[in-house]
Amino acid sequence: MSPDSISLSEVSIDPRIALNIPMNIASRSGAIAFARVEDQIFVAAKKSTYKTVASVFAKYLPGECSIIVEVAEDEEISESIRSIYGKKQVLAEVSDNEESKAMIIVSKILDSAAISGASDIHINPDDSDCICSFRVDGVIQEHETYAIDEHQKVVSRIKVLADLDISERRIPQDGKFRYQAPNFERPIDVRVATIPTLKGEKITLRLIGALDLPESFSQLGMSEEISRQLEDSLNLSQGMIVVTGPTGSGKSTTLYTCLQKLSRRKEFSIISLEDPVEYEIEGVTQVSIDHENTSFSNALRSCLRHDPDVLLVGEIRDKETAEIAIRAALTGHLVLSTLHTNSAAGTPERFIDMGVADYLISSTLSMVISQRLVRGLCDKCLEATTCDVFEKSFKASGCKYCKGSGFKTRSGIFESLRVGTEIAEAINTDSRESSISSLMKEHGMPSIWDDAKNKVQSGKIDSKTALRAVGARA
Repeated sequence: MSPDSISLSEVSIDPRIALNIPMNIASRSGAIAFARVEDQIFVAAKKSTYKTVASVFAKYLPGECSIIVEVAEDEEISESIRSIYGKKQVLAEVSDNEESKAMIIVSKILDSAAISGASDIHINPDDSDCICSFRVDGVIQEHETYAIDEHQKVVSRIKVLADLDISERRIPQDGKFRYQAPNFERPIDVRVATIPTLKGEKITLRLIGALDLPESFSQLGMSEEISRQLEDSLNLSQGMIVVTGPTGSGKSTTLYTCLQKLSRRKEFSIISLEDPVEYEIEGVTQVSIDHENTSFSNALRSCLRHDPDVLLVGEIRDKETAEIAIRAALTGHLVLSTLHTNSAAGTPERFIDMGVADYLISSTLSMVISQRLVRGLCDKCLEATTCDVFEKSFKASGCKYCKGSGFKTRSGIFESLRVGTEIAEAINTDSRESSISSLMKEHGMPSIWDDAKNKVQSGKIDSKTALRAVGARA
């Protein structure tokens, strides 16, 4: 009987499973463990070795699990081993002293987080051990534990990397460093935050720039209609495009995708003000704001003296920044920015609450996009289900392709407000969110609830995810 085949390019390899096998054993066997679903562990092997892999790997994997071996292309196996293990063999050969143990633990955590596509790492001390968790696709997942005796050494190692005071354990500290994960073309920027707790210092690491930017708006999850509207707005010579949503909703990714498209037009001068710079984009002058010495508003004034065609302001937080950005949009610049509001319709009211004149908003605002970021269903184990709220809905039971979770990647849910003559007049007379929302409905602009409903009924997201993300708007 011939073995099943697997394409590793379609699989998110779980480092928690893969790293149970020593690098030299994986290389010699021409195989890699890539997923666990309940009591089954899946292994991909070369055709020449698949018959013997199970017996070799069995001593390193949990005894209660059965091993399922599938055949993959030789090059895919080799590439996956290089990607997962990277420089771990070198680290393992470092002398066995306290400092090197901490180095190994920290490197292993960072490498695994990068490979898993984690956005954040949480390191929490407990009574007897320390729990390391990753936020992957917006959800916290426990990754591994290590002995509490090692925790302070690990903390000190991270503080050294981030240029923090290793002797200070009583107050919170913030820092950053740059890390090169194995098989990643560019280094990852890591923001570090420490805080003292009853059990010891908790550390949270934010990984920035670990993932590739989408090439198109459709890859973000935007509908054809909103994608077209956004493309049209980006073709304007002046005006303001605002992206709204809560923290972690993917606003920055949407703006970076816009910048990436604009940067291909070589005739444009593009400047971005960011806190911090998350992705480096060729052809864009990117400025990282140092809040100790300057502010968004002061930096924005300076940038306007450099003759930009396009300006990106990372976030509008106050009246001064808002007014400068809006006046820039009035004087022949295309301005892109983010704002914290719950909906596209609530954006004009938010600007007015900041103290910006309504006539300035109506004259400059071109488009507002409101978005949420949710987990997408795995299309390999998708099956129809029932739901009281939606006519049609789906669930995913979990498989080797999604590590048994039923979810794979993330998708955006969007709504857009395109500011035409009637909506501009409404901003001048009645800028309340409810009034703008009614006008959006009259003009056939789909709400974020409509987009969520479409994605549920097409099997892209599940009903619980949709209701949790936008249920209040239903």
